[in-house]
Amino acid sequence: MKALLLGIGLTTALTAAGQNVWDLCNQPPAAEVIVQYPPALRRYIAPLHRDHPLLRGYRVQLLATSRRSEAMKYRQYLLQTYPHLPIYLTYQAPYFKIRVGNFRTRIEAYSLWPLLKSDTTVVHRGFFVVPDQIEWPDLP
Repeated sequence: MKALLLGIGLTTALTAAGQNVWDLCNQPPAAEVIVQYPPALRRYIAPLHRDHPLLRGYRVQLLATSRRSEAMKYRQYLLQTYPHLPIYLTYQAPYFKIRVGNFRTRIEAYSLWPLLKSDTTVVHRGFFVVPDQIEWPDLP
């Protein structure tokens, strides 16, 4: 009985205020949050970046081939098609590997899939999330 009265009371209060619950849920956020790091934190992090330029993370491997020319051609295609993605060409005998991104977790790396899945040139060669040494993310 108390739950029924509480429900009726909340519905009445929202109706009296002229607001619909669904209108409240579908409104855009009222403000944008901007995070600013204090100078002390930046001074603390700078030596870490200098002493340890790489950290453990993940990249998405899109190609592994023994032909250097194929790897270079594919890298050029990726640079032209996805200029915002960091693209890495490495050689681990006997393969040239193309990997993209700097992701801290596997889940972040898989977030690249929706961007690449419609590109048949990329997808038919493979999409593998692999552990790798990544660059530090930039502080805003």
